[in-house]
Amino acid sequence: MYNLNNNNNNNNVEGSDDGSRILNDPQKNVTDSASATDPAVGKAVPLSDKNVILFQKKILVALASFNLDQLTFLEEQLEGYRGLAEAGAEVSVVIHATEPYSVALIDILNTRMYFDSKRYVGSFNIKVVLLNPHVRLHLVDHHRTLFYDNLDNFDLFIYSEDDMKANVQAVATYLEETERVKSLIGAGKASNYNVGIIRYEYNYPYDGKLFWFGG
Repeated sequence: MYNLNNNNNNNNVEGSDDGSRILNDPQKNVTDSASATDPAVGKAVPLSDKNVILFQKKILVALASFNLDQLTFLEEQLEGYRGLAEAGAEVSVVIHATEPYSVALIDILNTRMYFDSKRYVGSFNIKVVLLNPHVRLHLVDHHRTLFYDNLDNFDLFIYSEDDMKANVQAVATYLEETERVKSLIGAGKASNYNVGIIRYEYNYPYDGKLFWFGG
């Protein structure tokens, strides 16, 4: 198991008793954006309609990533989930993988996925859980136990494979439409419904062909 953490004081790789490796990286990559200050914590809160519904939402994300063949897509996903944290959400990402991450790769990911906890109210952490390669197609089942064990700890659960992009607009819109369903039919009946999401897949380089999937 690997934990990718950000710490403003250290930059090192540490071994722990359970064999996990933790990387701390103090580098900062801050972009200017309109923001206000949360008086409760004294941190910047970016101003956006989407931030309102994401603010302090606890989100657990499980990603199935068998190997590193789609690392580029995985990085794009992680950037999207970091965006949720920058919008004020508390985001925990668990990557279920079967191929070990080298210290160099952890260093790269931790640098690229740096989250400035001094600037933003949200939080963002990534954990990589290594599984036996013999799980093969059953890798996609491991998020279920993770979600069941944390039902009372998070507000939203997201599962996907490592080539499906997510962003602030998609997640915030899902939450907004879910609240709309509740307002229309009541919270009790709304639990019998789920807002649908349409996703599409295209070849890269893009050849003009789109493949649509219901969700």
